[in-house]
Amino acid sequence: MNPSRSTPARYLQSLNVVICVLAVSLSGCSKSSPLEPLAKGAAASAGNQTPAAAASGYGSSSFYPLGIGNTWTYEGGGSIRAISGGDGSPGQDFSYAFTEVHRLIGTTHHEGTAYVVEEEVHQEIPESPYGPVTFWDRLRQDPQGLFSLDTLLQEPPAMDPNGIIAAAASPRMGHAFGVDVAGMRREGVSQASIERFAARVEMFREAAHGIARRGDASPPSGLELKRLVYPLHPGLNWSIRSDFPWPVRVGKMEALDTPAGKFSAFRIDVNPFGNLIQEGEWIRIWYSREGFLGYSIHTFLEGTNEDGEPTGITYVADETMKVTSMHIER
Repeated sequence: MNPSRSTPARYLQSLNVVICVLAVSLSGCSKSSPLEPLAKGAAASAGNQTPAAAASGYGSSSFYPLGIGNTWTYEGGGSIRAISGGDGSPGQDFSYAFTEVHRLIGTTHHEGTAYVVEEEVHQEIPESPYGPVTFWDRLRQDPQGLFSLDTLLQEPPAMDPNGIIAAAASPRMGHAFGVDVAGMRREGVSQASIERFAARVEMFREAAHGIARRGDASPPSGLELKRLVYPLHPGLNWSIRSDFPWPVRVGKMEALDTPAGKFSAFRIDVNPFGNLIQEGEWIRIWYSREGFLGYSIHTFLEGTNEDGEPTGITYVADETMKVTSMHIER
């Protein structure tokens, strides 16, 4: 899938050869406050709200912290590996790592609605010769939930004049993100398997990062994605998109122990199109009142040769990202 101007396929970085999988600890305890918004009456009247207040919801006790200047850092990585179906011996592993920084840098308006602008900077480890990739999301919150505009931007939007933090440099998109196809071919992976598995891994990675799309079709102007529905509780389900199915479900609350601290968080399971996830696969993301805490994906594909016949090799991909630090003001 080629990167588009509005929604870059930016997470599939070149995969270097390593023999271990990056692991994330998702256990611990928490003393966090209840994870649901306070009463709707906490909202200020619309006529008295600043753009930031209008976009962030209904007062300082909104579930998701949309205060300008809030910052989260993350570390992540994963692997793609081949497992023999005969003797169970592993093949060559392709491993990668990255960091991300998310900042709320100001507000913008789209078709009369105020949004908080989130800047996200993704950087490979080791650093790509093309440098980091930067993109911008537009978020708002009300008593019903957390919403974002459907398109990610490769340039910052026109910002409102007050409360702006300097945006990062625009991305350099000369690098073709993707699975290291040449390296996998050298290891004997068929072209057919590479293409199918690369597309599946890309879909899982994008879904974990909040991209919900079908092909490269341009979304209608102003279409919003429903990131969260309030109040959150186990068993709650909804579709992120309104124009085609993209179901998610609050599975349960879990205690996450991260470098940024211990948090009580909602685990949300994602199933793109409602039928992508096979038994044994998952796309899981975690939210708390402190924001987006990270994700985990696991997917696999049975290998075939150029004639479509099974090769006895299963290709497996795992990736995690977790928060490492945060600065939050409500």
